[in-house]
Amino acid sequence: MTLLRNHTPAVLCLLVVTALAACDTVKAPHALRTDPLGGAYPQNVAIEGLHKYVVVDQPIVDGPTPNRPLNVTVPLRSVSEGVVNVQYRFEFLDRAGRPLRSSSGFKFATLEPRTQVFLESNALDTNAVDWRLLVRPSR
Repeated sequence: MTLLRNHTPAVLCLLVVTALAACDTVKAPHALRTDPLGGAYPQNVAIEGLHKYVVVDQPIVDGPTPNRPLNVTVPLRSVSEGVVNVQYRFEFLDRAGRPLRSSSGFKFATLEPRTQVFLESNALDTNAVDWRLLVRPSR
C-alpha cells in the first residue's frame, strides 16, 4: 500500500495525460490513397452487376481527323437467356485525359437473349482523342 501512495501523483499524471491525448479534437484529414489501377482504368465499364450479363467485342474506332471528330462503335452482346435492357454513355477525352463537356448523355438499348448490338457515338469536336463507355442496367 505504501508503494501505491508513493507513486499516486505519477500515476495520476499519466492518467491525465492519456485522457487529454484521447480527447484530441484537432486531427489531420485522411489522405486519399493512390488508385492501384494507375491510369489503367478500363475503356469499357459495366456497373451494378451488369458484367455478368453482357460482353464486348473489339471496338471500331474511326478518327479523329482534322476535319472529322472521333467516332466509336462498340459491339455489345448479351450472354443472358433473357432480355437485357441497358443504358449506355460514351465519354470522350482530350489529349490530357480530361473528359470533354460535349460527352453524350445516357441512351437506351435492348439486348435480346444471346444477341449482339452495336453501340455507337461520336465526339462533337475534334479535341477528343480517346473515349470510355459506361454501361448500366436500365432504370
